Amino acid sequence: MNCNSKQLNRLNSFTLNFIESKKLMQPQNLRGRRFTVDDKSLYKQIGKTYKMLSKVFALSSRKCIMDILKKIPFQTGINQRIFENLKNVVKKIRNKLDRCCTVIFDEIALSASLQYMAQKGNIVGFEDRALVFIVRGCRKKFKQPVAFYLTNSGMTSILLSEIIKNIIEAGLTVISTVCDQASTNNTGFGFEIGGHDIVSLYDVPHLLKGLRNNLVSKDLNFEHERKNHTTSWKHIVQFYELDKQQSTEGDRLTPKLTDCHVFPTKLKKIKVANSAQVFSQHIGAIMKDLLR
Repeated sequence: MNCNSKQLNRLNSFTLNFIESKKLMQPQNLRGRRFTVDDKSLYKQIGKTYKMLSKVFALSSRKCIMDILKKIPFQTGINQRIFENLKNVVKKIRNKLDRCCTVIFDEIALSASLQYMAQKGNIVGFEDRALVFIVRGCRKKFKQPVAFYLTNSGMTSILLSEIIKNIIEAGLTVISTVCDQASTNNTGFGFEIGGHDIVSLYDVPHLLKGLRNNLVSKDLNFEHERKNHTTSWKHIVQFYELDKQQSTEGDRLTPKLTDCHVFPTKLKKIKVANSAQVFSQHIGAIMKDLLR
């Protein structure tokens, strides 16, 4: 910790105070150390770097920070505290382009179990899904969860519009929404809220899996160079079997492809990587070369 005074003077006040406090705290007993709010907020600000810094400086453990976060009350619905804080942060963003964002929402499955919350005096666990909303910057790098709901029936257009209105009121410019292809998420090509045009987008991983699943059960008819063509999943199966039969062990053209990628009865429909590998440029180039 021996630092040149001239070098220390070049640091900003936050960094300088951080180093000075750690110099005083380092020789103290582990149980005698007391950390400030700024020390604990570092975990959120620098993420993975926190683990590296904890090997050099005396920092609060991850478990300690997680225990503090668990004490913060979070209710379902729009979190007004988050939005109030979001307003204050957005006021400091001068460039209007840095305020452009996307609203991402998706459902996650919950374990089925009823629990009695003694502090609130109610029972939770009747719903088996949680609908989570996240705001993500388009140009400026930021990501913030803003609301969550426990649900059994999915999202409604009224709920989506209410959340987007709150985000717009916070000062951000919503230009698009991103979600999966659930029937309840069908909002067309776009919509307008409060004079803002918002484009509806489906996330690429679900589109890729949807393309694969449709091709497995249906043929694709298309026109290329004024000729009609048909693409079928059986072409991929034939190519895979041919590659396995004609190639010697360890010398396959497509060593990454397995039965779980190709055969309909063995497909791992949840894994995006399997769909991406089947539709990769490498596989397409080999199949095209074989047709010549």
